[in-house]
Amino acid sequence: MGLETKIIDGEGSKKRVGSKTTEEFGTGLKVYTFEGNPLGFQSATFVNDTYGAALNQDATTGGTPDQVHNGIDSVLWTAAATVGTWTFNSTAQARSGTNSIDATATTNNDLATISKGSSLTIANYEALTGWIYITSWPTSGTKDVQIEGYIGATATVVSSVLDLSSYIDTTLFNTWQKFTIPFADFAFTSSTLDAIRIRTIDIGGGAAPNYYLDDIQFEETGGPIIFTVGPDPGKKWRITHLSYILADAYAGTVTNGTMPSIPYTGFLGVGTLANGTVIRRIQYGEIRFSNTTTDFIDYISTAAPKKVISGSDGTNTWVRLEAEFQAPIIFDGDKGDRYELIISDDLSGLLYYRAVIAYCEELE
Repeated sequence: MGLETKIIDGEGSKKRVGSKTTEEFGTGLKVYTFEGNPLGFQSATFVNDTYGAALNQDATTGGTPDQVHNGIDSVLWTAAATVGTWTFNSTAQARSGTNSIDATATTNNDLATISKGSSLTIANYEALTGWIYITSWPTSGTKDVQIEGYIGATATVVSSVLDLSSYIDTTLFNTWQKFTIPFADFAFTSSTLDAIRIRTIDIGGGAAPNYYLDDIQFEETGGPIIFTVGPDPGKKWRITHLSYILADAYAGTVTNGTMPSIPYTGFLGVGTLANGTVIRRIQYGEIRFSNTTTDFIDYISTAAPKKVISGSDGTNTWVRLEAEFQAPIIFDGDKGDRYELIISDDLSGLLYYRAVIAYCEELE
């Protein structure tokens, strides 16, 4: 048996619901679709306080580094296996000389401490660099190599604990690749340190990462330049596209003109990058995505659909690479959400290099 149902309000009368009668459909309830606040569509450019929007900078390191460890090819800082099995003078691999640090026998939470024997003044240096050689990096569970600043005398961690996966390509095996960590990422809580600690992380199924390390050192000058883009506090963005635009003195044409002549290695006239450019997404104070590119092909091999537009006058060539996200990425300015683009190589050979995002913002 049917039940009598009453919907009251009556558009303010509190008697009957609003209704509409039409010849085609008869009488029905008045209902409305709310599409949210109006959206303002616009773009924003990655910028740095010193260099503005120009990504084509020389971010290489210089000066006199403080060398930490090179596999005991020479006597530098002193390494010790705090937890687990480490070999600090392995001849299995070497980026320079004949030795490197062998971490292939380490498991979860195995820890190496490399001590200077005296204090290093953090303000005198700009970055920590080194080289890693990966032989395996399982994808199941959580795998990583962590690095932190340390004071051995007081057994105190004096920096953020950083994941090396945010600065390297963990899918690149059996070759040496360089990592460069800007001091801003360490967020040091002390003006000095006397050691660094390296930890293998293996949580979940599979095995721990297998890797070697070599030529670790603190760089005195130069180093990474961080460009950022994100909403101000009180704003929320829905980011739909990320684009890179670059130009160089490069012919960019083939003889028969059937296609543009854009090499898959390097970036137009600039060769393969030693460190690579790191793009990372930071949300709620955490790195939620990070990708390192050393060649043009790396940009177009990620999952997001890509569009490449290019042109050349026979002398100079320009390229726009646009990535479209399948669903908008939400950035909250109150949470400090942002993209960061980290340059650690010499890109000054490019004539032009910018990165921009397209987004929409809810209007009040």
